[in-house]
Amino acid sequence: MLVPSLPTIQRDLNISTADASWILSIYILMGTLSSAIMGKLGDMYGKKRMLMITMITYTIGALITGFSTSYGMLLVGRALQGVGMAMMPPLAFALVREEFPPRMIPQVQGLISAMFGVGMAVSLPLGAYVSQTLGWQATYHTVYPFIIIEDLMVYLYIRESRIKNPQPIDWVGLFLLSASLASGLIAVTDAPTYGWTDPLIMSLLTLFVLGFGVFVLYETTVDYPPWFQ
Repeated sequence: MLVPSLPTIQRDLNISTADASWILSIYILMGTLSSAIMGKLGDMYGKKRMLMITMITYTIGALITGFSTSYGMLLVGRALQGVGMAMMPPLAFALVREEFPPRMIPQVQGLISAMFGVGMAVSLPLGAYVSQTLGWQATYHTVYPFIIIEDLMVYLYIRESRIKNPQPIDWVGLFLLSASLASGLIAVTDAPTYGWTDPLIMSLLTLFVLGFGVFVLYETTVDYPPWFQ
């Protein structure tokens, strides 16, 4: 629902197109990193517990985003929302495998996956309408009740996972992945402003390629790489 509002946000906050693109980029960056780390923490401390943490973090982020009065405040809210991306693949799908009988797992996972397509089909035109008629902040204000209800339903009706894995977190791998992805996203986001041949952009792209290569090589030396579980 945010995508149709980006031009309005850019005008209201008096920011450049490159700055506006970071509203999406920081969400993707934090989502990628949180999916890796939250999945591992779910194995260690319980998937429902980490699912609740990610959902509450997303709720706080949505509140901050909807009431943002500055560009910095908006980025903080979007970063917290990005943490909520860990809800689906590493946590929700894992809980499905534990809570449902084997014959139902493909159906339930397919239903969850279908929500992404349906959500995109509904949210783009709906978000554009709400943003145009009520303002871009309303795209968040109108969904707060649904977010809170979802948090309560998970807390009340989802059981904690019975399977736990005490293996330690791969902090070196997390750092390498974070540095690589951050470099790549910064380069792609700022390249339209500075140019693809700008020395800084080329340096960041090089760091992205090298950093990701080192990350892949390092993970081959880890006995139980959590990123590919």
